[in-house]
Amino acid sequence: IFYNQNREKELRKKFNIDNKDFVILFGATNTAEKRKGVKYFIEAINNLEKEIDVSNISIVSIGRGKLEALLPNTSIKIHNLGYISDYHLLSEVYNSVNTFVVSSIQDSGPMMINQSIASGVPVVCFDLGVAKDIVLNGITGYKVPVYDTLSLSQKIKEMYLKTPEEIQNMKNNCTNLAKTNYSKELAASKILELMS
Repeated sequence: IFYNQNREKELRKKFNIDNKDFVILFGATNTAEKRKGVKYFIEAINNLEKEIDVSNISIVSIGRGKLEALLPNTSIKIHNLGYISDYHLLSEVYNSVNTFVVSSIQDSGPMMINQSIASGVPVVCFDLGVAKDIVLNGITGYKVPVYDTLSLSQKIKEMYLKTPEEIQNMKNNCTNLAKTNYSKELAASKILELMS
């Protein structure tokens, strides 16, 4: 279900997102859940706004809760899509963005990092859970020390400053990592290996 669809422009139109914008995805099942670290995402975005012109940045927010209520003074455009249970729609959301930012502070996943990488979307996150293994600095995204919102905002800025070709290269790296490490065929062979 999650794969690089190469339909960014078409999907941005579907979600009413400006094609010229640098688009950040942020997702938390519930923005009130402390372990999802929403407060750290807010701090990182506030830091980012002090450093760069954010007039051509959009945030796509998925999950329960209104991110715009937590960022009342931002000049960044926020597209709140609500909670999405349909994986096909969620895959389209991933394929409409430039990067996925995760600010979870306690998580063995989060599963959305796997989904993002499989969709060909670089991840900027705290260094925990699955990020330790699949978010490769400068290759499939960036990971920073947990709670370090200044570094988190710096890595978002780094993604923002990349050329379209550099972002495409990172997207390709994500897709290749997913294909070589998470394909159905590989999973089947690992299961057979365990059974023998």
